[in-house]
Amino acid sequence: VVRFVAMFTVVCCHCTDPFNFYPGTPPNIGEIKLCGAIYGALLRPCVPLFVMITGALLLPVRGEISVFYKKRIPRVLWPFLIWSVAQIPFNFSIVDVHMWYIYLLIGLYLYLPVFSAWVEKASDKAKLWFLGAWAVTLLLPYYNQFVAQYLWGTCSWNAFGMLYYFAGFNGYLLLG
Repeated sequence: VVRFVAMFTVVCCHCTDPFNFYPGTPPNIGEIKLCGAIYGALLRPCVPLFVMITGALLLPVRGEISVFYKKRIPRVLWPFLIWSVAQIPFNFSIVDVHMWYIYLLIGLYLYLPVFSAWVEKASDKAKLWFLGAWAVTLLLPYYNQFVAQYLWGTCSWNAFGMLYYFAGFNGYLLLG
């Protein structure tokens, strides 16, 4: 049921794109974009919900790691390669923005067996320290915006810092 709710809200969330990227300039363009933003914001929890479902279904990882990877890597690798090759002639466009989720899945699948072993053996205190460190990393974009412009590897030619992909949705696995 939760997976169905997540799928339904993802579809509904993508239905807001015509409002958020409305090409025209009618007099009520502000109202159109505001409605799209509100509707989309109410449905945004769909992505973390999918990640939490992944964590709840896959943690702890049982069995051999090779079996885990053989089952999951092809599910992500082939669509990723096909879509990437299909987009080469067109360069990066507005239809490519959804590829970030494939990168997230690849990271989760690579990360889960290692993380699962740690979760099973770690003490409650160690888990709390991990959650605390994760929470701090979530605040780094705000620190970067309001305190220091360049932080942990970011500079004028590299906007992606050291914990860019690590600090995001992976923490939802713990909560899922």
